[in-house]
Amino acid sequence: MKLSKKHRERISESMKGNTNCVGRSLSKKTKRKIGKARKKYFENTKNREFMRTVHLGTRFDKKHKEKISDGMKEYYSKYGSRKGKESHNWKGGVTSENLIIRTSSKYELWRKTVFERDNYTCQKYKIRGRKLIAHHIKNFAQWPELRFEINNGSTLSDKAHREFHRKYGIKSNNDIQLNEYLI
Repeated sequence: MKLSKKHRERISESMKGNTNCVGRSLSKKTKRKIGKARKKYFENTKNREFMRTVHLGTRFDKKHKEKISDGMKEYYSKYGSRKGKESHNWKGGVTSENLIIRTSSKYELWRKTVFERDNYTCQKYKIRGRKLIAHHIKNFAQWPELRFEINNGSTLSDKAHREFHRKYGIKSNNDIQLNEYLI
């Protein structure tokens, strides 16, 4: 339903002085109260899980993803492809090779296998879980033939990974540097 200009002006006039409007500034005291309430809310594990599913969306297992993919193949065969050059978002193939590889299922499998081998534990700090990174012992860019070799990976925490590259740089990394760093 489209509102007339006169009607919109009346609504606007009635909203003037309304203190419940979105975008108003909050005092520091109010912000602290809200922060404490949120912190208390997220201490509950059920609430954290609920918010994770709401904000990150539902995570599907591999079988379900394949089922969706099969359904889309049927759709594309009936209505035409929407991938690649056929997509309305096509920009001439500007995605970098690096991004294509790092978002591939082969890379995801390599990462998961490295984590499982190391029991999801940082090799430097022996911290299990948290934010882990599958670190390439020999550079991803300089050694393309070793990108998916399980023995070319090591599990590091985010902190340990940043420290390693701060100390040794991001090029010409090797197993000697990693062994020296892990000691």
